[in-house]
Parts: sequence; C-alpha cells; structure tokens
Amino acid sequence: YIPVWGHAVAGESRRVYNALYRRAGEIWNRESCQTHALTILANQTSVVQTWFWSGFGLGGVDAARPMSSLGLEPIPDIAIRRAGEQDIETVYELDREHHRHYTRSPVFMASFPDWTQAQIGEFLGIPGNSLWMAFEGDHPAGFLVFDRGGGEEHNFFKSDGSVHITGAYVRPEYRGRG
Repeated sequence: YIPVWGHAVAGESRRVYNALYRRAGEIWNRESCQTHALTILANQTSVVQTWFWSGFGLGGVDAARPMSSLGLEPIPDIAIRRAGEQDIETVYELDREHHRHYTRSPVFMASFPDWTQAQIGEFLGIPGNSLWMAFEGDHPAGFLVFDRGGGEEHNFFKSDGSVHITGAYVRPEYRGRG
C-alpha cells in the first residue's frame, strides 16, 4: 500500500510513474506481493488516469463536505440507530458480508480480515467512534462506520476535529431504495 504522501512526480506523470511502477512491480512480484494499492488525491486527474491505465481500478473515494443538512426525507419503514453492545453479533455478520462483497465482481479485491466480535466491541468503546445501523423492522439492512482515528490510510486528512467513514455496507436487497 502506498499512501498519498508516499509518492509524487514532477512534470509528465505518466512516463515517470510507469517507469517507477515497472521497477517496483518487478521487486514486489519477486517478493510474492500480489496486491498493490495506492491513494491518489481526486483532483490529480492525470495521475488517476495513469494508474487506471496501469491496471488499477477505483476501489474507494475520499471526499469532504460541510456538516450541513442534506435535506433528505426519511425512508419509510427504515429505522436508523446507533449500534451498541447488543448489536455486536449483527455487526459481525454484516461486516462478513461487507468483506465478501469486495471479493466478488466487479471489484475482485483481495480478501482482508474480518473484524472479530471483540474488535467491534473495542471500536464501539472508543470515544468519538460510532457505528450506525439501518433496520427494516427487526431485519438489519446495513451500516455506516464513523472512525475518530481513521486508520493509517487517512493520516493525510487527519485533524483534531475529523471523523472518517471507514465502512459502509447495505445488503443487496436494500440497495437502490433511496
């Protein structure tokens, strides 16, 4: 993984990045590192295109917006609430589905470790962290994770007042319903 602060090119990026990746890729392949990921700022259009045409997909997008109302109406029959200790088992199951989703078409991302139930409990116990769940009746429809720390990949964007969305999943039968 190459974080956003781990690479930079002055001038014509395509030729330089291609040469750098060709050399690094040889080394990584020799070392059996088969999954390569990097972070690019969205406004670096030529850099995004360079890596895209080098075989990288677009696995995630970071964005920032003011904390103002979106002006959306609630979805009928869907209840949203903050997860607590009583939800750890349900969050665990949703998170397993979430990770399996990424390994399938069209993403084909390498699998990564699921949260354990203990890790979910620890996360929920950290001040500033929260996990919000959507339910239709008693049936969990999805979740959104707000992480005060944000993980290493978010170091470039960290500030004392920042919170990062580090997980989002909606079960297939609930997608596209608003």
